[in-house]
Amino acid sequence: MESKNKILPLDDASRQEVRPLDYYMGYFPNAQVLKSIHSYKANLKHTGEIGMVWADDKSVGDGNQIMRHLIDWREAHDRGDYEEALYHATAIAWRGDELLERYSQKKPPFDK
Repeated sequence: MESKNKILPLDDASRQEVRPLDYYMGYFPNAQVLKSIHSYKANLKHTGEIGMVWADDKSVGDGNQIMRHLIDWREAHDRGDYEEALYHATAIAWRGDELLERYSQKKPPFDK
């Protein structure tokens, strides 16, 4: 059976090394929840009520967005605005995931 997924290995031994549930629950669970909330809100903004779908053509991340959010995070943190700093820290993490996804899949702007 051929998989549509471009990342998951096909052989049983290698598939055992893919542990998404263990990762999600064992590493940084609060960060994972915050990113999922961030994704849900962005999804409503960009795609409306059609369900959780990454609109990868709406805002193409190339790494610069991470740096802008990092600057905004530091400014919010320095002035003691925890909520704004948390928003930007979450956006940094989300954009990091986006960068890794785009780069690993050779999606724009990394398709050349």
